[in-house]
Amino acid sequence: MKLGHAWLFILAATVFSGCSKSPEAVVEAYYTAGSVDSRYAHVVPGVNTLERMRKAYAGADLVQAASDYSTKTPPLLAREFKHGEIDAAEVNFNKAKYLLLKGADGWKVYWEAIGYNQLSAKAVMAQFKKGEVTRWNFVALLDDYYNYEYRNARDTHYSIELTDRGSGEYFSGFIDKTSDDGKAMFDLLGDGKGHQVVVDIGYNDAARDPSIVNITSFVADNWMGDPEELKPLLGLN
Repeated sequence: MKLGHAWLFILAATVFSGCSKSPEAVVEAYYTAGSVDSRYAHVVPGVNTLERMRKAYAGADLVQAASDYSTKTPPLLAREFKHGEIDAAEVNFNKAKYLLLKGADGWKVYWEAIGYNQLSAKAVMAQFKKGEVTRWNFVALLDDYYNYEYRNARDTHYSIELTDRGSGEYFSGFIDKTSDDGKAMFDLLGDGKGHQVVVDIGYNDAARDPSIVNITSFVADNWMGDPEELKPLLGLN
């Protein structure tokens, strides 16, 4: 190979490799961005993701966070795996776990997977709309609380504490033990530990207390969502 061609090959390889940052490098770029809008450039885009990020980080000094980056242990790749057909990665940094998905433009932080909800538990309790079903990200834990319309439901329903990660507020949720979703939730929660779940909840006609909800469906055992719905957001369709 001629010398000029060799240098051209090396330059091309360098440029190509630089186009696809590693998951750890993306977490670094995200954390050091300095503003919510700048961080969003490194995030899987969603319909309301930017608005939810602005709300979640209202009052946070992201410029200071960026300047403090050099004092922290660098991001560490914990694992790479598949979410459906999508390449996914888990990176540990600053006592937090970051989930990333790989799309047409490379790795992106999947911010929605941190478990924030569009509504607060207090807002839902205040409205107390019977017959309305909403989808939530919760940390779920098997419980032994039975009251109100579920006071005598110990033999028929599982009691599950559903905690909203963002506020720490929680519902007491109940699901039919004989249903497929009820059995699946028990299989997940039977170890006695808290687990990430996505569930649909609502109030039945007999509801008397807004903190007591009916779990109408068990959607997922993580906060990552349906991979087929994520593909268009990643430019993979």
